[in-house]
Amino acid sequence: MANKVQVQKTIAVLIAAYPNTDAKTQEAMGPFLQMVERLLAPYPTEVLDALINVRTGIMTTTNFFPSIAELKKFCEREWDRLSPRVVVDRAEEVKQLYGRVGANEAETIAEAEKRKKVIDGFAKLISDLKCSPDPFRKNEPSPMSKVEEKAAAEAWLADMAARAAVEPPPRLSERALKAYWQG
Repeated sequence: MANKVQVQKTIAVLIAAYPNTDAKTQEAMGPFLQMVERLLAPYPTEVLDALINVRTGIMTTTNFFPSIAELKKFCEREWDRLSPRVVVDRAEEVKQLYGRVGANEAETIAEAEKRKKVIDGFAKLISDLKCSPDPFRKNEPSPMSKVEEKAAAEAWLADMAARAAVEPPPRLSERALKAYWQG
């Protein structure tokens, strides 16, 4: 997480990158710049450095001072791109934020709840579909016809697609990041 001085430096560089922003305009932009400061504060310094990079930063894609939405979109894209390296490089910060480091430690409650929801969803799907007879009960017909099985599967897939469109994609867990960098 960047400190206040780093965020203000980033805003100053952004203002300098757009020469049409004079002192009078900056004064009028005061509340807007305060919102920009609050937007940029949670991001790590690597994201802020990428934001003001002369070759690849946001000023290379916009002609005018970027809006809050443009800044957020750029920062989120950079965070997603940099997050594996940043999390691995900052193990101590991760420990402070999440209270743990390492793949062998207990999962957080939120991760356990998400995992339980996924497992319950699959258990429900299996019980709803009952696509094939139980392998231990040979020669028993399926309780559903093929048409019913197909309709149930399509309904479930449509439901999952609708959920995926609403929910943001999950961020990689620390365990997955460590496995990625070690393997």
